[in-house]
Amino acid sequence: MNPTYAQAMALLNTVQPNLRQAITDQLAGHPRAQAYDTDKTTGGGGSDPTATAAIVPDRARHDLEQYTAAITRIYTAAMCLAHLSDHYEPSHEPRKVDVQRATRGCTLHLRAGIDAHVPAVRRTDFGTVLAEPLKDPVDVCQACYDQVRNTRGLPTNEEIVRHHRTGKWKGRVASTWSVESIAATRPTGEAA
Repeated sequence: MNPTYAQAMALLNTVQPNLRQAITDQLAGHPRAQAYDTDKTTGGGGSDPTATAAIVPDRARHDLEQYTAAITRIYTAAMCLAHLSDHYEPSHEPRKVDVQRATRGCTLHLRAGIDAHVPAVRRTDFGTVLAEPLKDPVDVCQACYDQVRNTRGLPTNEEIVRHHRTGKWKGRVASTWSVESIAATRPTGEAA
């Protein structure tokens, strides 16, 4: 089989961008690792005293080695393609605007201290949304853009960190129903 460039790129796009971190988490015994999942032998206590507990770090170590080797091969192959591209299409240079657009990060995420790259989709000063627009336009991701439009205010750093971690803007709200709260919602007029 001779795959095309488009097929190779489509396959690369299916790889999870945080795969290395997921493997490293399992290797380090991260709380979300399989060795800490509920287990019938311990009643969900968290650590498995049997020999199967040692399999997860061993598999993760092997997977990390495979990941590193694969990334090295991909990088080497990409360098070869770039070299060939220089021979046959020397005028092929990405436009500066395209490179900047692809590498811009969300200003609000950066301001909140999030190190992970969150790509920006818009550059705006929120002039049509905020009562007082920002002084200078900023790059924002789609989630932050939607949140500002929905709430008519900039999210706090804590809200952005929570959203980055959980995918939700607000935590759970415990609603309490009481006789007083139900009675307060009842209409006060006479029935016709």
